Amino acid sequence: MKTIKQVLLVTLFSAAIYQAAATPIISDDKPWSFIQLGIVPDAVALVPSNIPVLGINAEFFCGTQKKVGILNFQPIVGISDVVKGVSVQGVGLNSEMVGFQLGAVNFQNYFCGLDLAVVTGARENHGCQIGVVNLSGQSAPAMDGVTTEPPSANGVQIGLVNSTTNGFQFGLFNYNAESVIPFTILFNYSSR
Repeated sequence: MKTIKQVLLVTLFSAAIYQAAATPIISDDKPWSFIQLGIVPDAVALVPSNIPVLGINAEFFCGTQKKVGILNFQPIVGISDVVKGVSVQGVGLNSEMVGFQLGAVNFQNYFCGLDLAVVTGARENHGCQIGVVNLSGQSAPAMDGVTTEPPSANGVQIGLVNSTTNGFQFGLFNYNAESVIPFTILFNYSSR
């Protein structure tokens, strides 16, 4: 009975997020896949990296799937344009991440959701970053060669060392370039 409840819960969760994840991932006139299993991008993989995956993406060494929706598993290195859903990446380098992300080091240009990692970075943070070191705004590295100033976003950072140009921070050392007092301990905030 417990197994049936778990399967139903996963099914309901997948059905609920399907529409939210599907819209930016797939289009009517382009091919897409429910599953991707890969070891080496485009060499030892079920589908090419430019085919969107809406379902399960599992790339065990280095993953370069361009668009992924629902579940992304890249335990060593993952490089993607768009990830929507749940993502587990050792080192994650994404242009856009929306959802829950777990990893050792995660960097993206646009982030909305919950990011748990040792080091997190997002040029535009609309979510919650929890890690030892959290970077957002101008202090985060730009992915895809983006060098323009990041747009205003009021995310939350929780960690030992936090650096941002806007948003809430809770941690031992906080730097917020736009705050009245840029360097603080325990808490800092600014909105530009």
